[in-house]
Formats: sequence, structure tokens, C-alpha cells
Amino acid sequence: MTTYKPRYFFYLLIITSLFFQLSCSSSQKKKIAPQKKPSKSYSWTIDLDMKMQFGYFPQAPIPHTKQTTPPLALSNDKSVWSVPANTLALWGYPIPMKNKGKFYYEKYFNYPKNLSPLISANRTFGLFQLQLLNKYYLFKKHVESDKNFLVALIKVDNAGLDLNIAKTFPPLPNPKVIYQEAFDKQIMYSRVFIKSKLQTLQDQPLTDLELSQLGLNAFYDDLLEKYQKNLKLLQKDSRYYYFLGDSLNFKVKIIKLPIKITKLTPSFASFRLPVVSKSYFMSATLPIISEEFESNQLENLEFKDYDTLKENFRLIETHILEVSTAYKEN
Repeated sequence: MTTYKPRYFFYLLIITSLFFQLSCSSSQKKKIAPQKKPSKSYSWTIDLDMKMQFGYFPQAPIPHTKQTTPPLALSNDKSVWSVPANTLALWGYPIPMKNKGKFYYEKYFNYPKNLSPLISANRTFGLFQLQLLNKYYLFKKHVESDKNFLVALIKVDNAGLDLNIAKTFPPLPNPKVIYQEAFDKQIMYSRVFIKSKLQTLQDQPLTDLELSQLGLNAFYDDLLEKYQKNLKLLQKDSRYYYFLGDSLNFKVKIIKLPIKITKLTPSFASFRLPVVSKSYFMSATLPIISEEFESNQLENLEFKDYDTLKENFRLIETHILEVSTAYKEN
């Protein structure tokens, strides 16, 4: 039979006691460790209440039929939308110096019957390479119906003409079929609306204005990620990412993605949007710019950044994709 000396037995008791205390302490720590509150993710989808808009800014006449395009029937008494040119410049629109201090007025029409709105939409989607997005199918589905389009006829004039300027707009012509491309090239911007898919974020109460802006945050993150992964970043400054698009036959395309979206405050509540049955206000906007340059020389020139490109190439075309969000008036 094995016997233990008293002092060895005493040491064994101490070791056993310490082991037991450490085990209990570890168990207690695990039980009282704070649990992280799960956060809700948010995403974006197309705002089906809003039509895709083409801002038509005619610079030269296009051959057309005698039949004109009828104005859009609006129920909110907002037949003309007006925005100060200086405000558009702050949003990121490339406003010519001669138009600074004036207003951009828009009157809304149905899309011309002789032309294809789907061709206009696909041209825009291609310019900005939206096919890179995993949710590109949402855009394609939204433009399947001709009812989801309108044309905003643009006129630049002095301020304060909202009440009478609607009467001064010329009718929107109905160009002949063969002039689809000529019509599209006079579209200053394409405007699409998206929205958030969730109503709360981390259970925090949000205003209608803040809720409506979440979708644009998510869209921006998605688009920036796809551009960075698939396109060459030519330059970045305090205002834009400059991504290199398609280059062919002495021509170069640049996509200028703003560094951040423009969130509008309630002071912009006068920017009521044109819809048929409900009153909406714009809450945030992201004007992305596509520029096409042509070489000034009879040979392909190299360029290391956007500034070098502007020095050696001539700007021949600009188009704006405005991705915006809206919230409904209570």
C-alpha cells in the first residue's frame, strides 16, 4: 500500500485547489462576456415609383415628323422643375461658365413614339459599365416597359420664372427613326432612382430622409468596388475617382465617380420630383460623369493621368448618370 507523507499531501491539496479556482474563473468570464448586438445590413434596389428620366438639352435641330410628343400628365401641379445652376454645380454637374447664376428648368414629356427608350437606356448603362454590378438585372428589368420613361426638356433662363416659363417651352419633337443616335447625343443626363431595402439600421430610429439615403450609400459602395476591381484608376483627387473606360481609334473614355454622394437637407424641400400620383422630394444624389476624348494628333498619345489626357486630347462628348434617392411626403 502506498503512503503519502503529510507535506506531499498538503502540496497536492494546494495544486488541486488552484486548478479548481482557475477553471471556475475562466468559466465565469465566458458567461459574463458581453454579446455584440447583431447589426442589420442594408442594400439597394430600384425605386419602382420613379421613372427613368432623360434630360434632353437640344443644341441643334433634328429632323422630325409633324406630330409632337405630348407633355406628361402630372397630378401634383409640378409641370416644371427648376434648379439653380449653382446648385447643380455643387452637386457635381459640369455647368458652363455662361450659365452660372441662372436656373435650369425642366418640363416633362412622354418619350417620343418614333424612338426607342430602351436604346437610350442601354447606351447609358454601357457608358457607365453598369453591367459590372451584380444587380444590373434590376436596371434591365425596370426598363422593359416603355411606361417607365420620361423626357425632361431642359431650358436655361433667369431665376424666378417658375409660374410662367411652362408656356415658353417649345413642344418636344418626335424625331424620325433614323435619328435615334442624334437624339441620344443631345441627352444631357440620365436619371435613375434607387431606394433602401430595409427600414432600420442597428435598431436606430431614422427619419424618412435618412432612410431614403441608405440605398444610395449601398449603391455607391457596390459601384466603387466593381470599378476598382475591373477598371484602371487613372487618377484620384479631392472630388473624383478617374477610371479609364474603353479606348479605341484615338478615342478615350473616362468615368468620373465623385468621392462622396451629395446628401440633401430639408432646406431642399422645394425640389419636388415629377411623379404621377405621389409627392416625392429628392434626398440624395450621385452625378457620375462619362467623358469621351479624341486625340489632337494623328497618332495615339500616351498619358499618365487625367491632367495629361486633357492637355493632349480634345473633349468631344459628356454624359451624366444621376443616381438619386427620394422620400415621400407625409
